[in-house]
Amino acid sequence: MKINSRDCQLPRHIFVNLPPDELARRISRIDIIGLDVDNCLISGHGQIHLGMKLLPNIMLEAFRKFPAGFFLNLCAGTCGLLSFKLKKLMRTDTFNMFIMKCFALTLKGVEKDAFDEAVDGFNKFLRPGAERAILHFSQMAPVILLSLGVEPVVRWLVNRLGSFGSDSRIKIYANKVRFEKRESREVFAGYEAGPELKNGKDKVNLLIRESEAVGAKTPMVVGHDENDLDMIMWARDCGGMSVGFVPESAYRDLFDVVVIRPDWDMLIEFLNSLMSKNTEKFS
Repeated sequence: MKINSRDCQLPRHIFVNLPPDELARRISRIDIIGLDVDNCLISGHGQIHLGMKLLPNIMLEAFRKFPAGFFLNLCAGTCGLLSFKLKKLMRTDTFNMFIMKCFALTLKGVEKDAFDEAVDGFNKFLRPGAERAILHFSQMAPVILLSLGVEPVVRWLVNRLGSFGSDSRIKIYANKVRFEKRESREVFAGYEAGPELKNGKDKVNLLIRESEAVGAKTPMVVGHDENDLDMIMWARDCGGMSVGFVPESAYRDLFDVVVIRPDWDMLIEFLNSLMSKNTEKFS
């Protein structure tokens, strides 16, 4: 049952697939929260942004190994981007592992300082209200930030929260990267182990593990695409709640709450109204 702003007094850019009173009942029981990073907390995919920001460094490192290295890096990067596009067109996570391998091969040899500098420039990719949302959720329940991308991007986001009073209840899971010494330089050498997160099943398994560790029973998950379907199904089976944050149109009907404008403040206001059981405003 889809309820949107034309049918009742929901915020203009939010619609729900459950009655507001049922959502209010569910959110009152939430005891763990899983947030997808890519396309939800940041616009687009952090791994793609990182690769584009490091393009000059990638080319420089490739020229050091010219000619074989140049063409190897160029081919790897091109294949990774094409696979990313095919993945979106075919709506499948089949290409995830291939994309990750291309990413690692393309960035191999890039200096750590350049890597860190590129991550520090991610401010412009943050969704409006993303940091406030993370801290708000951490006051409700333990928060798990999940990404199929690389750990430094998610770590950067959490480190930013330090100025806002970061909470120990915020944990992150993403693919850790490895740097190694090469002569006088410290350079990117690939993934530390794995990668650990390859698809949606890995994400939900980590959430289940964290839930069991803290004794949580009722999750809320926030996602946007096919890699979040396992989280949605798990939240549903637990009697929890799923939120689609600017989700792909093919998956909108699967989420309990759908936000079609990338504004975390608007979503938080709506969820707060549900938590205070002020559902008269939305019914």
